[in-house]
Formats: sequence, C-alpha cells, structure tokens
Amino acid sequence: IKAPDYETTVGEAGNLQNLEPEQVVEYAACDPLFTYILAKVLFPFYQKNRGIIDLDNEFLMPLLGLMDQPLYIDHDQAVSDAAEMTVHLRELEKKIHALVGKTFDITSPPQLGRVLEELGIDTGVKTEKTEQMGTGIDELNLVKKLHPCIEPIIEHKELSKQLSNVLPTS
Repeated sequence: IKAPDYETTVGEAGNLQNLEPEQVVEYAACDPLFTYILAKVLFPFYQKNRGIIDLDNEFLMPLLGLMDQPLYIDHDQAVSDAAEMTVHLRELEKKIHALVGKTFDITSPPQLGRVLEELGIDTGVKTEKTEQMGTGIDELNLVKKLHPCIEPIIEHKELSKQLSNVLPTS
C-alpha cells in the first residue's frame, strides 16, 4: 500500500480543508488503515514485552505528572559538592601530568591530542572540522588500556562536564 503524498493531495489549495471530500478521501483513508496495520504488528510485541509497558505506566507516566512541579535544590550542599569536585579535578590534573611527564591543558582537545600522539596513542578518530585526533570520552574509551593516563583523563572529562552542567561554581 502506498499512501498518497500530502503535498500532492493538497496541491495549491494550501491545506485539506480547502478541498472537496472526494479530493482527500484516498489520503484520509490511509491514516486509519496504517494505524490498523501497525496495531496488528505491534500488539503481539506489547503482549510479549509486558515489562516495557509496566515500566512506562508505573515509572515514566508518574514522572510526567511531576513536570510542572518545582524542584528544590539545597544550594549550600550544591556549592559544597562543587568545591569537593573542584579539589578532585585538581588532584586528577596532577596525577595526569605526572603520568605523562608534562603539564598541559587537559580540557584543550588540540593539546590533549598532541600529548597522546607524543605517547604513541591514536584514537583512530579524526574530527570533521580540524581533522585532529578525536579526544572525546567515547574515543578515549577505545584506547584506555594503552596508557595509565587515559582513565584519569576520562574521569577528568566526566567530572568537568558534571561540574559545569549541574552544579553552581560559586
């Protein structure tokens, strides 16, 4: 079954309301037909995977009801957590610099890429824009067994992202 194209059906009329019923009957009939076909295919899947429906009904639906509710955050605790995370970031930086034998800006992809190249590590991924070695978390996970500095670098990246996206820094 091939559904008629909306643009072809409407043409210059602009929308379906500007057409006569006989002009849209084929297009309009496809909606319930396709719904029926999908239901026949999906119903057995939902019967077999009841746990998915239960998860949706028992977990996700109640969460949707909370969308308009305010979320209260303990500001003092968030600031304290941010301070602890910042201290841990500094410790990770020292550890990484000691493992590679030099200091550099870990958050700078070009600098990190150069350091990895100096260590003989290549993630095998190049960025589209600059054609430099990819140094994102996914790329680093591919090579984390090649040098002891990689896992702390990944941890540093994850912690930096969490700190900048979630917690206040002042």
